[in-house]
Amino acid sequence: MISLKDKNVLITRGSRGLGAAAAHAFRKGRCKHLGKLYQRRSQRRQCNSRNCRQARGQGGYRKGRYWCRRELREDSDKCIALFGSVDVIISNVGWMKISDFGDLNALSEAEWDKCWAVNIKANLHLLRAASESFNANPDGGSFLISSSTAAITPSGSAMAYSVTKAAGLHLMPCLAQTQGLKIRVNAVLPGLLLTDLGEQVQGREN
Repeated sequence: MISLKDKNVLITRGSRGLGAAAAHAFRKGRCKHLGKLYQRRSQRRQCNSRNCRQARGQGGYRKGRYWCRRELREDSDKCIALFGSVDVIISNVGWMKISDFGDLNALSEAEWDKCWAVNIKANLHLLRAASESFNANPDGGSFLISSSTAAITPSGSAMAYSVTKAAGLHLMPCLAQTQGLKIRVNAVLPGLLLTDLGEQVQGREN
């Protein structure tokens, strides 16, 4: 098992919920730098460098959207350049609109497209940004996709979410088998987590 000590880690949506829990674990593992890309309600994202031995690094704010390839890539490149390299990326991006699962008209075409862009293609954009650094590292790099149990069963808060999470999960072995021995790609599939969004889903089901 590769130690987390002195590793450079980038987490998308690392300020709340599952992303925040992952960030806490990496800090305990004494990683060298921890970068968090996250989007606020005001459509702003923070690129945040933190030395996990209590010294604060540089940081900056910029507008950005997870479903926009150019903006996500720019933000990722900025953090990687700030660190000098990246060892681990937690792709914790995801988007859904809570709706009637069986209603084919519940989501618009634009909302289906947004699910596709965030739940599938954002993973691709992040790995593209990291692949050069991963291949240059002596230990390679680890890319972890935050998926969902909705990826393996037709259920969840919206059909578009379940379908695109399933496609994103299939992307994982495709990347793992094609990107070489130095790039490790895996996924985790949590069930319902009682984050702010999870509580909304639970409230709707109740």
